[in-house]
Amino acid sequence: MGVSTVEVLTEAMTRLRDEIVSLRRARVAWRDDLVRRVSALRADFASDRAGAHRAWFGRSGPPPLAARPPQRELRVDAEPEPKAAAAPLPEPQRAAPFKPAASLKAKTHKKH
Repeated sequence: MGVSTVEVLTEAMTRLRDEIVSLRRARVAWRDDLVRRVSALRADFASDRAGAHRAWFGRSGPPPLAARPPQRELRVDAEPEPKAAAAPLPEPQRAAPFKPAASLKAKTHKKH
């Protein structure tokens, strides 16, 4: 006997599924490779940018301790200073009431 329609359909669906799975794996591998390459490019760019910054502006870091301005002391036990009362807000201005436009008469067309 010949091959039934169900067998042909089953084989075709199996091949299609296998193709989908292999293409999905290829897409994931391509994406992982792309992410790796972009990450490497970004790291190279950041390194180049940092080198250019050092070349133009010198060492970038905190200044030596002697050059830093003195920090003010924070006291935990002190009462917070009272804040001055805010000035009251002005009364909002209201817009003028809506006035409809003068009535417009529709133009009538004369028949010839």
